[in-house]
Amino acid sequence: MKDRQTQQQRRALLKAFGLGAGSLALASGGARAALTPSPIPTAQPDTRFRVTAHVQSYYQTLKD
Repeated sequence: MKDRQTQQQRRALLKAFGLGAGSLALASGGARAALTPSPIPTAQPDTRFRVTAHVQSYYQTLKD
């Protein structure tokens, strides 16, 4: 009976450590997220395909 009680106490202790560490990580991460401002998006970059000189030379090699 004593062995079973020891196991239950050990489980409770490990559970408490796990919950404490998790809440500590959550609290510290939440504080950092609240303090850092999000960047304001500027004009969107042009993401369309552009045919440049090196792209044209590559296409020429495919045609030969």
